[in-house]
Amino acid sequence: MATLIFDLDGVIWLGDKLVDPRVPALLKKLQSKGHRLYYLTNNSTNNQRGYQKKLSRLGIKARLEEIICSANAARMYLAKKVSSVQCPVSRLIGGSPKWRPVSSKRLRTKKPRIFVIGEKPLVREMEKLPVRVVSVKDGGRIDYVVIGADWHLTYKKLARAADAIIGGAGFIATNNDKTYPMQGRKLRPGCGAIGAALTAATNIKPCVVGKPNPYIIKGIPGMSGLNRGNTFVIGDRLDTDIVLANRMRVSSILVLSGTTDQEMARGAKGRQKPDYILKDVTQISKIVKRV
Repeated sequence: MATLIFDLDGVIWLGDKLVDPRVPALLKKLQSKGHRLYYLTNNSTNNQRGYQKKLSRLGIKARLEEIICSANAARMYLAKKVSSVQCPVSRLIGGSPKWRPVSSKRLRTKKPRIFVIGEKPLVREMEKLPVRVVSVKDGGRIDYVVIGADWHLTYKKLARAADAIIGGAGFIATNNDKTYPMQGRKLRPGCGAIGAALTAATNIKPCVVGKPNPYIIKGIPGMSGLNRGNTFVIGDRLDTDIVLANRMRVSSILVLSGTTDQEMARGAKGRQKPDYILKDVTQISKIVKRV
């Protein structure tokens, strides 16, 4: 039996509509045949429970442990850092990773202060940690800047984040997707676009915890024991989904229902080269049945 790891935006849905009405029946059939299904998204505008509700609304049943998103990955990553006596400072362009010492006394007496650029689900994930999430109006130090897609982005948010990063705050991005696919083949600026603006302003790159960083996979139970020969990552982006699969040394399936067209797919090289190219996810059975 196969393990199938599906991206969501551009693969299962576009905006609030399925890429194809047959998708729920297809996924149900795959499950009935014993295949393991997981959903892995870089989109930080929702958390596990939010995506579970959206999947259900579109006729797809999934357990919370079968869903992992970059908002959860950012929380898991930061949870380890806020209790450490050293806080990572993001990678300087052209340089090597740097570390900012933090005294154990300060860690015992003050909660790390986190500034978030992102939607409410990302903020809620950060609030689950022993930290103080500060607003754009709050003064004082900031220990970490965490960014995700933000549909309410303002110049003040960018300025506050840039000041903090230049001042030594750790810089964490939930993902580096420059765009998100929407209905009608439209693209909306994503977290990667925000990160690019901050990098241009600070000359510092963020630590990206989402795809293609395999770190995000750690949120899926049993991932460490994957049978690489019958595991597939299904996505619509060459630079995240396909690179992730190739880094994990599992099979990659690129679908053309999202951000990548046929010309881009056929021209892909190196780690961005997919094993299979499909029009959309409804064609996946002809590949999986070989397993």
